[in-house]
Amino acid sequence: MSKLHGILLAAVLSVSVAANAGVTDVSLGASVTEFGSSFGDSGSWSGGALAAPNAITNGSFLPVGNQWNTNTVFWTNPSAYLQINLNGSYNVSNVVLEADNNDLYQVSYLHNGVWTTLGNLSPTVGGTVNANGTINQTGTIGWGLGLNGAGSSITASAFRIQAVGGDNFYGVGQFQAYGAPAPVPEPGTTALMALGLGALAFVRRRSQS
Repeated sequence: MSKLHGILLAAVLSVSVAANAGVTDVSLGASVTEFGSSFGDSGSWSGGALAAPNAITNGSFLPVGNQWNTNTVFWTNPSAYLQINLNGSYNVSNVVLEADNNDLYQVSYLHNGVWTTLGNLSPTVGGTVNANGTINQTGTIGWGLGLNGAGSSITASAFRIQAVGGDNFYGVGQFQAYGAPAPVPEPGTTALMALGLGALAFVRRRSQS
């Protein structure tokens, strides 16, 4: 192997190692902001116990079938939404939402300053969540909190959750996003790649002359 090929290979391997870091819940401990009005409004329902916004990223799911307004972040205005701000930019492969089963929630993500819809989730699934964010479904939920998820291949620094259908009584118990930090080449790696590409261009010019 030539010295040039060795330089290029070292740079590629450095980036590859960063890109293949272990998948975890990258939303764990992320800050959550409420936008809009009606948070804490239970309407005519009793038993309301509003959780702090950051409770939905504490890593703990509430019991399946939990009442929609008990220890959840709940609201009634469909124009309101929750924003989860990650602690950096991440490559995300799965998201999981625990929310009131008879509503539809739109999940969007932020990348490079642009918001994009990931999907609309109907949390009617009963089951458990694996370490990589996939769901082991054991049944369906007819009342209270349920699960749903979306497999993805995105890069995100934030997420939004907004109700887009249902009975105007919305509640979220937990949100989790599974992935790994988006690889950012270190200065040394970038220099190696630049050196290798520059040398390659020089060799090609010489061979053509």
